[in-house]
Amino acid sequence: MIGLMMAGGRGSRMRPFPEKLTLGGHIPVALRVAGALGSCPAISRTVAAVSPRAPQTREMLAGRMDTMETPGAGYSADLAYALGRLEGAVLVVPADLPLLDADIIERISGMYEGGRWTTLLVSEIYAARLGLSPGVSIRLGDTSYRYTGVSAVDAGRPGSPPRYVIMDDYRLAANMNTALDWALLGAAHYLTEDYGL
Repeated sequence: MIGLMMAGGRGSRMRPFPEKLTLGGHIPVALRVAGALGSCPAISRTVAAVSPRAPQTREMLAGRMDTMETPGAGYSADLAYALGRLEGAVLVVPADLPLLDADIIERISGMYEGGRWTTLLVSEIYAARLGLSPGVSIRLGDTSYRYTGVSAVDAGRPGSPPRYVIMDDYRLAANMNTALDWALLGAAHYLTEDYGL
């Protein structure tokens, strides 16, 4: 399975912070995600989809993983562009999931049913309990969920009907959508990793 990291955004929602965000003042988030993909046995190749909107990110990732330049026309358009240039099973992850690790990637890859677009969601109520911004939502039945940006798909059949999997896991919910998310996650990282709390 190919691990595709979407890292082409300008990060405009995070202004005034820089493009190459770090968590807790340490490793840039995109490098954390790249490391998680690279250390997962289920992932045979890692690719970063970058764009002219994120030159620092492209430079930072060069030499660490394969990179593919996308037009920078928005997440959905850039994802379609990237999938059109890959083959086989692809695990798509955004570059702003700082708590992503090899364990959760392995679990998600094991859920993939060939040919079906598998999309990971977290419940809105779970994200709210963590104090994180809602992001893009979808309503299924009587419950609201939030897209995590994580999907498993056959690159040759990107238009297949989606299969939704609900996984209320902080590693998927902790998406840095806003400067407030960045501050919250940075504080949590500081307390847990630097002070062992």
